[in-house]
Amino acid sequence: MANITLTNTLTNGATADADEVMENFNDIVNEVNGSLDNTNIATDASIAVSKINSTGAFLSTPSSAPTTDYQVANKKYVDDEITEESTITTTIASSATPTPARASRKTMYVITALTETATFGAPTGTPKLGDALLIWAKSSAAAERTLNWNAIYKDGSTKRPTKTLASTTKYVKILYIFDGTDWRCDFEGSDI
Repeated sequence: MANITLTNTLTNGATADADEVMENFNDIVNEVNGSLDNTNIATDASIAVSKINSTGAFLSTPSSAPTTDYQVANKKYVDDEITEESTITTTIASSATPTPARASRKTMYVITALTETATFGAPTGTPKLGDALLIWAKSSAAAERTLNWNAIYKDGSTKRPTKTLASTTKYVKILYIFDGTDWRCDFEGSDI
C-alpha cells in the first residue's frame, strides 16, 4: 500500500480545527478501508506519536456547542448538559407565594418551616416535556397550612394537596406533561 495523502496539514503546537482533524481521519479510514495494521502504515519519524503534541499544550476546543457528531464539545456545553440532568435543589424557610425556578430536568423545591398559607406560583424558566418538580413543604409546629396552586398546576394521576398538617412534610411530584402547557400532579404524600 502507498503512503496515505492527507487533506490537511497539521502543524505541531498549532490549534487544530476539529473538521480538519476529522477530514484527515476519514482520509486514513477510506484508504485502508477498515484494515488498519502494520502492513499499510508507513513508518515516518517526522510524524511519530511523540511529536503530535510536542508543546505539551492541549488542543483548543470550540467556543460554542458542537453542531455535528464529530466536533469536540467545550467545557460549558458539557457542564450545561450535566446540570440539565442533575437534580437542582432550592431551599427556603417560608413564603406566601413560593415560586419554583425550573433549573434542570429534575428540580427540587424545599420549604423547611411553612408559617402561612402558600399559593404556589407558576415555575419560572423554560420547562421541557417530562420535567419533574419535586416539592417538599414542611409545616411549622404551630398549625396546619393551606396550599393553593397557580392555574398552570393541574391534577394528574393524583390530586394536588390542599393542606399540610402541623410539623409534617408534604411531598409532591409534579410533571410537565400532556400538551406541554401545564404541570400535572403525579404523586402526593406525607411523612405521618
